[in-house]
This record gives sequence, structure tokens and C-alpha cells, in this order.
Amino acid sequence: MKNRLYLLVILLTSLILIGVGVVQLKREARRGEMERQRVLHERVYREVVVREDWETIVDGYGDVEVGMSEDEVEGILGEPDQVHELYEPVVKKAKVIGESWFYMKWPREEGRGDVEVVVRFDLDGKVMKVDAWGIGE
Repeated sequence: MKNRLYLLVILLTSLILIGVGVVQLKREARRGEMERQRVLHERVYREVVVREDWETIVDGYGDVEVGMSEDEVEGILGEPDQVHELYEPVVKKAKVIGESWFYMKWPREEGRGDVEVVVRFDLDGKVMKVDAWGIGE
């Protein structure tokens, strides 16, 4: 009986220690992911720091029309700062429906929010939508 109790105590202690270890590993992983995101964010915005062609983007984004090709948009606005997959607006198992091209002005001016242009393309590489934030404010 004592042996079983002893084994049970050892087993429970081991499980508790394993559980504590798992929690610590998860915390470390979360901290690592947060640090990775911070470094990525800093790197992205450091690379974007000053767009010498920002006036070209401000003057040209209004010329981008639905149905234009990626080449046409690049001819008007130049190369984007970032390109991300565009997903359909579904919560679960969303499918890629195109790309989003981001043109960003960084660093932000004092007292202003983001200044950017986003062009969304379908899978055929045609413009679906153009949005701009912080321009002309």
C-alpha cells in the first residue's frame, strides 16, 4: 500500500512538474513570437523610412482604376513596400482571393496617423479596390 501511495505521489509530482514546464515553454514561445513580431515590425518600417517617390503615389493613386493590371499599377505607383495575400472575408478556412499591395509613408508626421495606399488585386492580377488613408488630411 505504501509503495502504491509513494508511486502515486511521484506520478502526481511528475505531472505537476511537466505541467509547469509546459506553461513555461508556452510563455517563452509567446515571448519569442512577440519579439519576432517587434523585430519584423521595426525592420519593415526601417526599410520603408523615406519614400522619395511619395508625391508620385499621392498624385497617382487616384488614377488607379478597377480592372487595371499589376503592371499598370506598378507603372503608376511604382513598386509596393509590402505585398500580402488577400483572403476572402470568411472567418473559418478563408481562401486566398488575391493580393494587397501596400504603399506607406514612414515615419509618420507628428500628430498624424498612418499614411498609406492599399491596392487590392484578384487572382487574375486585376485591381479590385484602391484605398487611401491619411492623404489630404
